[in-house]
Amino acid sequence: MSADTTNQVEFTFTQATEVAGYDRWKQERAAALEKLARSIGLPLGHRVEVWLRGNIRLTGRLSLREEQLFVRPERDPRLELVVDNVPFTPGEIESCVRLDDPAPSP
Repeated sequence: MSADTTNQVEFTFTQATEVAGYDRWKQERAAALEKLARSIGLPLGHRVEVWLRGNIRLTGRLSLREEQLFVRPERDPRLELVVDNVPFTPGEIESCVRLDDPAPSP
């Protein structure tokens, strides 16, 4: 067997194409997680009152937790949400009520 090095691909991670690919991956991942959250009825982007297991009450805007490229082995890379800078998973929710956003002042 002879080694043919003419077809070997070289990776240069400083080019804009790799950055664009990573950004596209992040956007696609965020869109998939948002679709999942909406499919189970979570009011993303709105003010909510959330009750978590353990009698924990959170109020604030419900959003997806920022995606992390590297996930620690002890952490499950599933859907995570955030209210008032407190991360949690849908499985921890006992109640989630959308609060009406105040009408804009004239």
